[in-house]
Formats: sequence, structure tokens, C-alpha cells
Amino acid sequence: MQLRYLKTFTAVANTLNFTRAAEHVHLSQSSVTEQIQALEADLGAKLFDRSRRRLTLTPAGQRLLGYAAELIGLADEAYSAVASTSATISGNLVIGGLETLCSTWLPEVVAEFCRRYPVVEITLKTADSGGLRNGIRNGDLDVTFFFGDAAAATGVRSEAVAEEELLIILPPSHRMAGREAIKPEDLADEAFLVTQPGCVYRKMFDEAFAATLHCVDRKSR
Repeated sequence: MQLRYLKTFTAVANTLNFTRAAEHVHLSQSSVTEQIQALEADLGAKLFDRSRRRLTLTPAGQRLLGYAAELIGLADEAYSAVASTSATISGNLVIGGLETLCSTWLPEVVAEFCRRYPVVEITLKTADSGGLRNGIRNGDLDVTFFFGDAAAATGVRSEAVAEEELLIILPPSHRMAGREAIKPEDLADEAFLVTQPGCVYRKMFDEAFAATLHCVDRKSR
């Protein structure tokens, strides 16, 4: 009975969905199916009932689930105990980030981390801000990077690790080209192409010009 098969079984048992379980254990759906079939063959019992429209645990699967959790927990304790006696840091680290950060800022950070801790296996996943926050809350991600402040959540700690300035980029022919400084109110009549409401970049844009937009709105009344 292989430990990785038990981890896959636990993921399927908790989600009752092979596709979502595959995402949790970072495997293809076909690999998840093969591991469950191998575990069933090893135990000589069916663990899931596939005859209905919704996947369910069989009595054998329900009994195995409790043992699987204990065995996985003991294995994690064993790894931690051994790691604590060694100077080598190892294990798996799942990092989440906005696509923009994953393509620009994170590569250098991840590369430096790999140089310092070459034994750690890293998985990098991209998602929007909501998906990243959910990934942290449900345990799919160990650490994540995004823009803005993190909402308060039990068991989750956040801190600012970097700050970036907002820059105005203008063509040479623009009326404000050559200025040493541009204030938000200078841009009140400019046209901007922005993302839809709810997007983190739109939120940052609105916050950057919040005071100016409020003043313009009051003047127009």
C-alpha cells in the first residue's frame, strides 16, 4: 500500500470528484484513476461506487478513509522528525501568484529560493486574486502573491513584501510629455483603457484616482 496512493484516495474521498482531486494532488485525471484502481487491486475491494450519477464511498472506502488520514499524518510526522535533525530543508512548496507576477517578479524570487533550498520541490500556480485567496484558505496553496491588502482570515498571515510605483507612460507628442511630475488631477480628462470592475488592476486604478474622481464628480453636479 503506497503512501501516495493513499493521498490520492483521500483527495478523491474528500471531493468525490476525480477532476477536482487531480487538481489537489497535481496529477492528471487518468493518473488519479490508475492510482485508485491500483489501490483497489492491492486491497481486493472497491473503494468507490461509480454506478450512480454521483460518486460515493463504499463501506470499504469509508473504513479506509480514517486509516488513510492516520497513516498520512504519521508519515508527515516522520518526515518532520527526520528533517529537524538535518540541516537540509526539504519538502514540497506550492506557490500561487497573479499571472503578471508569475511572469515578471516571481521568477527571480523563485530562482533565488531554489538556489538556497535545492531539495525543496516547488509548484507554481497562477490564478486571479479570488482564486489565490481561496487557495490559501482551503490549503491548496502554501503561499501566494498578489496586489493589494489581504482580507483578514483565521489561520492566515499576510504582509507586504514589496511596493511598486505607478508610472504614467506618454508618447513624445503628448501635451504632458516632458513634465517632471504629473498629478492625478492632471489626468482627469484623459481617456483610459481599464479592466472590468472586480479586477484587482481596476481596483488599484480606482483607488489611485479616488480623490480626484470624487472632486470631478462633485464639480459636475
